[in-house]
Amino acid sequence: MNFLIKESCSTVITLEKEWEDLDPTVIINHVAPTWGWIPKENVKKTKKFYQMIIIDTVSTEIYREVNKNDPSKTIYSKLKINRVLSYKDWNQSPLTEKRFSRVFDPPAYNYFDYQNTWYRIMCDPNPMHSWYISFKIP
Repeated sequence: MNFLIKESCSTVITLEKEWEDLDPTVIINHVAPTWGWIPKENVKKTKKFYQMIIIDTVSTEIYREVNKNDPSKTIYSKLKINRVLSYKDWNQSPLTEKRFSRVFDPPAYNYFDYQNTWYRIMCDPNPMHSWYISFKIP
């Protein structure tokens, strides 16, 4: 049998500590009862959508410092990480959606959206933008 080594890969799902001793079929049946769960690009899941998730879950606080000459441009952002929710903290199926506490479109998000948030919020089209990141110490 020949194997093809891919030059790049992408994560489909992150397995958390609670799942490490489980049989893979048990995990799949829990997180993906049908294979229709595989994420597809959704044009409504913008950077603002992902920022709303971490603000709504009280995972972070975000502050923007705007350019005084051009308020449409952000010079830098401050991100204070208060907590990171694990699957256990989610306390329900990762596909079960939680509704935002305020009106937003799309109106809800699931645990996979929450996981993607930590990568997606850092994407910024402005090459001059930088981040100051701090962590809340318990």
